[in-house]
Amino acid sequence: MVECQLYHTLQESKERTTYYTHSWLTALYAVNCIDATVSSSQRKVSPKLTKPTYHASLSTLETQETTRGLVFVQDVIAKSEMFSELGKGPKTMTLQSTKTEPASVQKEASPSNIAAFFDLDRTLIQVNSGTLYVKHEFRKGRISLWTTLQAFWYLMLYHFSMIDMDKVLKKAIEGYKGDRDEDLRSSTHQWFAQEVTQYIQPGAQIALDTHKELGHPRVLLTSSSCYAAEFAKQVWELDDWLANRFALDQEGRLNGEFDGPLCHGHGKVIWAEKWAKENDIDLDNSYFYTDSLTDLPMLERVRNPRVVNPDPRLRREALRRGWPILDWQDPKDGAKWIAS
Repeated sequence: MVECQLYHTLQESKERTTYYTHSWLTALYAVNCIDATVSSSQRKVSPKLTKPTYHASLSTLETQETTRGLVFVQDVIAKSEMFSELGKGPKTMTLQSTKTEPASVQKEASPSNIAAFFDLDRTLIQVNSGTLYVKHEFRKGRISLWTTLQAFWYLMLYHFSMIDMDKVLKKAIEGYKGDRDEDLRSSTHQWFAQEVTQYIQPGAQIALDTHKELGHPRVLLTSSSCYAAEFAKQVWELDDWLANRFALDQEGRLNGEFDGPLCHGHGKVIWAEKWAKENDIDLDNSYFYTDSLTDLPMLERVRNPRVVNPDPRLRREALRRGWPILDWQDPKDGAKWIAS
C-alpha cells in the first residue's frame, strides 16, 4: 500500500512538473514575441507565415518582429491542443459509479423528472469555444495581439485548473462594456454557426438522442455566453440552456457586469438548482456531463456524474471516486451509462 501511494505521488509530481515547465516556456516565448512586435505593431504582415522555431535567438525574433508574433498566436493554439492530448494519457477502462447502482435507485424518479445537463467546451464539442472565439476576434481586428496572447495564456491555465476563472471572466466582460446586446447576439450566432457547430463530438450527439428518447430534458450548462448557449440550444434542439448572462443599461448596451451569479464552478449548481425547482426536476437523480475539474461541485450534486474526455486532474478524481469516464470521440461511448 505504501509503495502504491508513493508511486502515485511521484507520478502526480512528474505530471505537475511537466505542465508547469510547458507553461513557463510558453510564457517566456510570449514575452520575447511581444518585445519584438510592440515597436512595429502598425506594419502590414505577409500572409505567408512560416512556423517559428523555439531555438531562434532573440536577434532573429527582433528581425521578424510582427510576423513572428502572429505566428506565435497560431503556435499557442496548436501547443494548447497538444498539451491537452498529452495530459489525457492512455485511454482508461471506465469504472462503474457507485452512485449509479443499484438499478432500483434509478426508479426513484420518473424519466420525465430526470434531466441531463451538458457542459459545452470539450464535452459536447471537442474543442474549447473560447479558443475559437479569440481567434475570430483577432482576425476581425477587434482585439490586440497582447490581448490575444493573454487570452490564450488564461485558457491554457484554465485547462489545467491553475487559474481563478471567475476573475478572468469578470475582467473579460469589462471589455464589452458599451456594446449593444443585439449586435453581440447576431455576431455570436453567426460565428457559432460558421466555426463551432461542426465540432460536436460523435458520442455527444448519440447521448443527446438517447436522453431525448428516454424523455429526459436536455440542458446546456456552460460558462460560455448566453448568446452562444441560446444558439447551441437551437441548432442541437436542446430543451433549455443555462449560461452567463450580461447586465444591460437602459439603452440595451452591456454595462460590464454579469446578470446574476457566474455560471462557473459552484455557480453552475446555483443555476441548475434554480432551474430544477422551476421545472419540477429531480436534480438528485439527474445526469451531468463535463470534462473539467472546475465542474466538480455539479458532478457531486447529481447522482449520475459522467466524465467526458477529462482534463488530467478530473481523470484522477474520477478514477478515485469510481465515476464513469467516457470517450465521446468514439460514438459507441455515447449511450454508455444511461439508465433506461
